[in-house]
Amino acid sequence: MSWYHDVLGFTVISTATDIIVNNSTSMGILLGQMYGREMKHVKMGHMTGGNGIGLEFFQFIDPPTQRPNITTNTNEQFEYTRAGFFHICVTDPNPESLVQQIVETGGKQLSPILSIIPNEIYQAVYCLDPFGNLVEIMSASYEQTLSNRDSKTTSISSSARRTI
Repeated sequence: MSWYHDVLGFTVISTATDIIVNNSTSMGILLGQMYGREMKHVKMGHMTGGNGIGLEFFQFIDPPTQRPNITTNTNEQFEYTRAGFFHICVTDPNPESLVQQIVETGGKQLSPILSIIPNEIYQAVYCLDPFGNLVEIMSASYEQTLSNRDSKTTSISSSARRTI
């Protein structure tokens, strides 16, 4: 969770808490009902973004978390077909700087910084966080970038690609 706070600016609501999945606590009972008898131990933490969006983190201890997107070879591709959330998107007016910080803290840049709309300044870039999750960075909010537009004008412009 500290990476999401330090790099992406999310606020910690509750730190990661150990939960033994059994009948001794209401959360243990709830998680046992949700995940079944195989689930024995989990850590949960909660964060929020500036706009109130919540992120809930689960680290499965027993059985352990599997981390399919961690790659050791820089030529390996992101596993977009895996289960789980596809990606999160954050807004930063300076995508180059945030990409550099992501890479310096163990993440990976997957795409060049691209112009979202031809002849306009809006940019997007895809990265992996250090845990293998896809993070999109947009230079402006969804509302500012995509509102009141013909859907045909919001494709990535190959003529305006930039890299760091």
